[in-house]
Amino acid sequence: MKPIILFCFILFCSAVSLAQTNSEILLPEGFSIQPPFNNVSNIGFYNPSFLSRFNGISAGLSYQYGSSIEKSYSGFIGKSLLNGLPYSAALSYQLGGFHIAAAVSQRYNLMLESVNGIDGIINNPDGTNIPVNYRVESDIHDYSLLSSYTISSLPEGNSLSLGFRFSLGVLDYDDHFDSAFLLMTSNYSINSTTFALGADYELAFGKGDLNIGAYFEKGFDFQGTIPIKGLGSEHYEEVQVDVSTPDALRLDFILDLEKVQVMAEMSQIFWHPVLKDYRNNIDFNTGINYKASDMISVFLGAFMTDRRYVNNYYSDLSDNDALFLTLGTDVKLWNYTLGLSVSDSHLLSAETRRQTIARLNLGCQF
Repeated sequence: MKPIILFCFILFCSAVSLAQTNSEILLPEGFSIQPPFNNVSNIGFYNPSFLSRFNGISAGLSYQYGSSIEKSYSGFIGKSLLNGLPYSAALSYQLGGFHIAAAVSQRYNLMLESVNGIDGIINNPDGTNIPVNYRVESDIHDYSLLSSYTISSLPEGNSLSLGFRFSLGVLDYDDHFDSAFLLMTSNYSINSTTFALGADYELAFGKGDLNIGAYFEKGFDFQGTIPIKGLGSEHYEEVQVDVSTPDALRLDFILDLEKVQVMAEMSQIFWHPVLKDYRNNIDFNTGINYKASDMISVFLGAFMTDRRYVNNYYSDLSDNDALFLTLGTDVKLWNYTLGLSVSDSHLLSAETRRQTIARLNLGCQF
């Protein structure tokens, strides 16, 4: 009976059931884990007031590669990242206390597909098997414009930065479902806009400074009418789509010392208002960047998330806790920085979240 229940759930996640609200296609494994805050290319993921930390003209580009998740849903739905897509990019410019930037960030990225053993998960009364072929690819990229302004005329060398981010999000979705009783395909893109507001206060002291920040990030709301087509047929059926991502309230700090930079961010994710089946949860992201020399720095970090369903109606879907440990290094040559980091969640994570993700980034500052 359990395979039937799970099969119906996966089917519900597909374009067949996009009737009113379809946040279910945005499964926990597809949301980006927060990258290390050591390159301007990642500014689209963070407090927009942090833009003031990049002087002059700064630019960056990053790429990520993720392994498949070994534990699939009940052994027949496999999960992996859509490799081959740029992860993030940004270009920023400083004019006095005013900063502006353009950024691209990959907010969501997941591929679900049938794996060995899916044939025969459903049996006819006469004992014959019904083969099923399933594949869905979905990703969200946001294209952002950011600005920040720094008020530096504060006592004792302190400063206050205010930031704003406007984002255009693009949800790309490609679904193919093929079985003996149902043949259909769906391919569409839907746009949505959103914003983030943030503030950051810098406390200067002795040999360093402490940045304390907070920002609110409004979620995307993708709405539109899309066509569903039966394979081998010219007939299209239009279905209304409404897919939302949650709002988030985030608190962060960065402690800068002579050779050590300590970073942390705690996020309250408001899932329940957009999807009743998900509990609200808290994500925590922290890391230490050690400057070994003028050329080389080393980063060690951790990203923790606790994503749970309100009703644990199926064990494979109820536990989505993940702890990603990250180790990375940056090498600086003249005005350029080359970075490589590896994040792994095999040590203390749910079986459906164990994965290895490698990121490569290139940055420059003039």
